Amino acid sequence: MKKKKKNNFLEGSIIATTAILITKFLGVIYVIPFYAIIGQSGATLYSYAYAVYMVFLNISSAGIPSAMSKIVSEYDAMGKKKEEYSALKLSVLIVSVLSITSFLLLMIFSKYIARLIIGNKIGGNNPREISLVIRAIATSILVIPFLSISKGYLQGHKRINVSSFAEIIEQLVRIFVVLIGSFVGIKILGLDVSFGVSIALLGSFVGGLIAFLFILKKIGPGLKDFKDAKVDKSLDIVKKIIRYSLPFIVISITSTLFNVVDMMLLLRGLGSLGYSGVDSEFVASVITTWGDKFNVLINSFAVGIIISLIPNLVSSYTLNKMKEANDIMNKAFQMVIYVSIPLVLVISLLSMPLWNAFYSTNSLGPNILRVSILTSVFCNIYLIYIQIASSLSEYRTVYKAVVFGLCLNGLCDIPLMYLCNYLHLPAYYGASISTICGYLLSSFIVYRKLKKIDGINFKETIKLGLKVILATIVMLLSLFILGKVFVYNGTTKLYSMIYFGVFAAIGGAIYLFLTIKMNILYELFGKDIWEKLTNKFRLKKKA
Repeated sequence: MKKKKKNNFLEGSIIATTAILITKFLGVIYVIPFYAIIGQSGATLYSYAYAVYMVFLNISSAGIPSAMSKIVSEYDAMGKKKEEYSALKLSVLIVSVLSITSFLLLMIFSKYIARLIIGNKIGGNNPREISLVIRAIATSILVIPFLSISKGYLQGHKRINVSSFAEIIEQLVRIFVVLIGSFVGIKILGLDVSFGVSIALLGSFVGGLIAFLFILKKIGPGLKDFKDAKVDKSLDIVKKIIRYSLPFIVISITSTLFNVVDMMLLLRGLGSLGYSGVDSEFVASVITTWGDKFNVLINSFAVGIIISLIPNLVSSYTLNKMKEANDIMNKAFQMVIYVSIPLVLVISLLSMPLWNAFYSTNSLGPNILRVSILTSVFCNIYLIYIQIASSLSEYRTVYKAVVFGLCLNGLCDIPLMYLCNYLHLPAYYGASISTICGYLLSSFIVYRKLKKIDGINFKETIKLGLKVILATIVMLLSLFILGKVFVYNGTTKLYSMIYFGVFAAIGGAIYLFLTIKMNILYELFGKDIWEKLTNKFRLKKKA
């Protein structure tokens, strides 16, 4: 039973992570034509809209989708179907009220929000344009929260494949609307850039709607039972929804606020240090949106693992199987560390060809990306820690960790910008360093709490992490030497893409070879799964 449980977690993590990686990879690739269509000014508008949207999306969802996964998996483990349907119906009702309220707030107060974002900045986009794109993205709040609840319900039943496929459908439809809509609006109809960006932002609404309809079709037989079920309005279920949702609200909002705080303080801090309004906007948009697309790709590994982590960890903890729960926690950290550390450092080392392959050729973008990408490793660790604490119902620790981490990030942003400027480093490095400090503090707070719980320790993760770091250092040294021989001097997107692809492939091959020789893959995937993979490889080799 134990091996089956562990394999369920690994398989669920792999399915969810693969789906999210596909969607995020598509989300990175489409920016090449999209950025060319809307230009730097439009890109900044797009980043403003999404930063605001994510805050209100988290408010409108109220953490219920993630909480739904936890509640469903808990009731499912105890065989309480009636309570499960009651929780689902009440969740839909709560989200309906919050979604409509959030939508109206954005439509009515978009101009005030726009002025709050840019402050007294001179140059760049104006409040009217920002207000327009905020209203366009607001439509998504009427559908995305319901899509998220349906995904949470499926994930609670460990039906990871359906929710993962819906994720891919949503992204494909969204990208189609983004590219076709912006191209027709700007290049064919000759509309203002802000109108073209607004059309593109409607892609989230359309993609979410199609994906939601797909999920409803897949769970069609269960819809009748759901409709016929009577809602148990007892305070116990309502309290459970609120108690489980609240930490996810705090987690979601504070995670988004890390970006929003950086964006607002960057505009003010860089302006006070003599950066122009256009340059300040560009730096902020790279850190919070365009460079952040690569961070989001790295964070996909943590998000995919979390989708499988929550129901499996909750089930084990509910049944008091602490060794099983500890194994799941360690496996989550190990998978994140194994992938994210080498990937992030390769992107940092090759930031120039990567940036030039996707965006316009300049020195500022790659310089920002070189340091900002490092935050994704610490974000991954932070996300896993916070979700573990929440799954174990350590809510006070969750609140303390996310609030203290966010506050430290906000307090350090401008002082660290000034410090970097004083040390003759780019001032915007201060924002990334501040974010890392915030994630580290939050992770440390949770780590200290988890260490006090009997049966929980992370010794195996620390051992594997040290091996990963050693393998990564060898890989980076190899790429650094290779870079001295084959110096990057490309200006075209094709050359930059080939250069990055070749170096990344060589680095990946070196890292994979080292981790196999060091038995890291064996430790990570376990004896059973690893033997299946190697046996298949041997059979193919013999054939």
